[in-house]
Amino acid sequence: MSTTAIKLLKPHPAQMRTAYELEPLAALALQVYERGLDAWQPIVAAPNGDGFHIVSGHRRHMAQLLAFALQDWAQAHPDTEITIEVVRTMVDTLVASLGSLEKLIASLITKYGEREVAFIPFEGGAKAEILALQAANYGGEIPDVLGVAHSFRQAAGAGATEEEIARNIGQHVNYVRNHLALTRIPPELAARIAAGDLPLSTAAVVADLPEPKRTGLAIFVLANPAPGTGQTSTQLTARAIKECAAILKKWPGLQMPLMVKHQSQRNVARALVRLWSQVVETYPEDAYAAAAMLIYRGVHEEPWGSQEKLTLWFQTLGGDTYFADGSINWPAVIEHLLGEVSCATCPIGQLPADLLRDDLSQGQSGPLGMPCRAHGGARLADSEPVNRCLHGLTPADPFDVRVPWSWSDHPGVVHEGEYRVRSYDDLLA
Repeated sequence: MSTTAIKLLKPHPAQMRTAYELEPLAALALQVYERGLDAWQPIVAAPNGDGFHIVSGHRRHMAQLLAFALQDWAQAHPDTEITIEVVRTMVDTLVASLGSLEKLIASLITKYGEREVAFIPFEGGAKAEILALQAANYGGEIPDVLGVAHSFRQAAGAGATEEEIARNIGQHVNYVRNHLALTRIPPELAARIAAGDLPLSTAAVVADLPEPKRTGLAIFVLANPAPGTGQTSTQLTARAIKECAAILKKWPGLQMPLMVKHQSQRNVARALVRLWSQVVETYPEDAYAAAAMLIYRGVHEEPWGSQEKLTLWFQTLGGDTYFADGSINWPAVIEHLLGEVSCATCPIGQLPADLLRDDLSQGQSGPLGMPCRAHGGARLADSEPVNRCLHGLTPADPFDVRVPWSWSDHPGVVHEGEYRVRSYDDLLA
């Protein structure tokens, strides 16, 4: 047994508790006041520089400081019996006056810091030290979740394996892994999990993702409360988060399709892929938060194949630039996201005018995939000139376009449920 000034006994960096209940602490202070620590349950501490880190006895350390204060209070009130009610009142009053238990302990150390207390020196390396601390913390009062997570991370940093930590505290290794995962996810989500809004396993599900997908999923989860929290927006279950994470982990981002039904679909895909690339480069976490939402709603694959998907993608990623007044702003899409689709370089634009006498969009709306947009049945030469369109080809695009039925007798036109031309040379023949 050794002795030292109580101010030299300091909380361990791997301490598992970040919150303390005042009532049990008051009861412990009364026990220390009546019996002392020396022969009962001394503090265990490891040397650290000029002082010591407490391995076992953080609450006893605080209780001893409160016991010192209780001794002074008893001397000032010799006619009052020291009961648990008196101690609780004293502790509550002191905490209330200083604002927190942490500030109270700091004040007591300033006042009683030179008083000697007995302790047992810990012998062992950093890893053994932290494992001993964790084993000592698993008693009648369970440590708080975030404190446990922090302590496990300290143990892992000192070289302890997940299996060693689990055996040391008598828990399953998944218990350790889930707590360690809390230290690898955004603090706001870790706090919600620690509060019980979501199961602990959710931390491991989110932490398993690489960045920035991890933070993106966390942002999405935080924006949608779990069932039972009393909030009214879309509620995510742990199962839904797990399924969303599994898809997001493998999802490569929006990619150009290998096959499209028509040229305008290729251009819509080209515009969306470019928009996705811009957003993920500038705001990666927000981009993957949006992706998590789209995955959750089941609209993340080939959004150009459905008007509903297309609208939701542009609404989610496009902001006011590409989505306004409840609909997609196609002129802005064409202007800013389809710069390489130009009438000046489009093969269709170079065709003889007599091949384009039909109005390929008459009576229709939205992207059609037709090769050109002649107005009101007019010849191309009589149409209003344009610089870009949603239906044009780039010189590098495969020539596979849908044409009107009136072209059916033209060489190179094939009928496969619709009329198509797959060779520019055939069209010119």
